[in-house]
Amino acid sequence: GETTLLLGSHLDSVRDAGKYDGPLGVIVAIAAVQRLHDAGKRLPFAIEVLAFADEEGLRFGSTYLGSRAVAGSFDPADLDRTDSAGITMAEAIRAFGGDPERLLDDRWQGGKLLGYCEVHIEQGPVLEALGLPVGVVSAIAGQSRFRVIFNGAAGHAGTVP
Repeated sequence: GETTLLLGSHLDSVRDAGKYDGPLGVIVAIAAVQRLHDAGKRLPFAIEVLAFADEEGLRFGSTYLGSRAVAGSFDPADLDRTDSAGITMAEAIRAFGGDPERLLDDRWQGGKLLGYCEVHIEQGPVLEALGLPVGVVSAIAGQSRFRVIFNGAAGHAGTVP
C-alpha cells in the first residue's frame, strides 16, 4: 500500500485545559488537507486525519482509548468500564450512535506508515516564557492510572508493628 502520514489529535480535554487542548490539532489537520486540495497539490504520500476520542481518560478512567483502537491494542474488557453515573463504555458508545463491537475493526489498516504529527497547545510555561511561537516535541511521557486500596490500621511507620 501507499505510504501514509497521519495527522490529528484528540477531541476530549481535561478540566480547565482551554478550548484548544486537543481539537486544535484536528482542526489544523483538516485545514492543512483543505489547503493542499485547494492549491491542487498532491504529495508523494497519502494523508489521513484522525480525531481520537477519550484520550484523557476522564469519563471511564482509562487513557488513550481512541488511539489504542486505531493502534490495534484496545482491550475489549474496557467496554465494561463504568462512568460516575454507572453507564458502561459500551452503552455510551451506543448512545452516540456507535457500535462498540466494531472497535476492534477500527485498527489502522493502511500501508506503510510515514509518521504521526499532532499540533497541540503548550501544556507548560516554557515556550510562552521564552517568547517562542512553537516548539517541536520528539517524545512525550505517557500516562498510566492505578487504583490502589490499602487495608490496615493507621500508625507510625517506624514504631507500630
